[in-house]
Amino acid sequence: MHKFFAKPLFLGKNVIFLPECHSTNDYALNALNKPDIREGTVIITDNQTKGRGQRGNIWVSEPGKNIILSLVLEPGFLQISQQFGLTLVTSLAVYDLLSQYVPQVRIKWPNDIYIGEKKTAGILIENSLRNNKIEHAVIGIGININQQGFLSNLATSLSLEKGEVLEREALIEELLVFIEKWYLKLKKGQTELRDEYLSRLYWFKENRVFEDAAGEFEGSILGVDPLGRLVVKTTSGQRVFDIKEVKFIK
Repeated sequence: MHKFFAKPLFLGKNVIFLPECHSTNDYALNALNKPDIREGTVIITDNQTKGRGQRGNIWVSEPGKNIILSLVLEPGFLQISQQFGLTLVTSLAVYDLLSQYVPQVRIKWPNDIYIGEKKTAGILIENSLRNNKIEHAVIGIGININQQGFLSNLATSLSLEKGEVLEREALIEELLVFIEKWYLKLKKGQTELRDEYLSRLYWFKENRVFEDAAGEFEGSILGVDPLGRLVVKTTSGQRVFDIKEVKFIK
């Protein structure tokens, strides 16, 4: 694995490669105060034994086949209430990467990436805070690249969809370039990120079936509010859901 990546401006200039670890996010969070961990540091592993996803889910990946990494950012320009901006940045970057190679890529709220009807990538963002601002952000990204078999028929990989084996290191470098592009737009206060996100959003403005604590209901996604909550139009009116409050059914 490269000691650094040449194409990005500042991301990936410090790379820590771990042949195996429990979780790249955990490693990064535990090392934030060490002198060798600075903004743009990337922690990469071939085998993550206790990977974590959103909603407390487990992220399982076949060793040596996929992209598993965490990226350290220092977005001190963001208030806590603006942290969804990091989800916009990362989701758009993973979308951009995959859509270069295959069609039908979509972002499933808040930050899973689908090819067709199957999950291909997941994102887990964990922040440390100071004075109501985000001091550090650790962005964990898992992308199924060359894995050929899955326990669930609801998952796929870039290789399965494209029909060829891909070079992971080159893909990581491309991914960092895309993250950097969107991150710099966020840092400059550019407002188009939300519209770009919605234009790529799975089920956006489609009549679909969802489920909340009360049961199933029909609705249509109208958008995402500034806090990152899902806004859904239903027969009983407009409703807003946080990440653990609603499921996509059909």
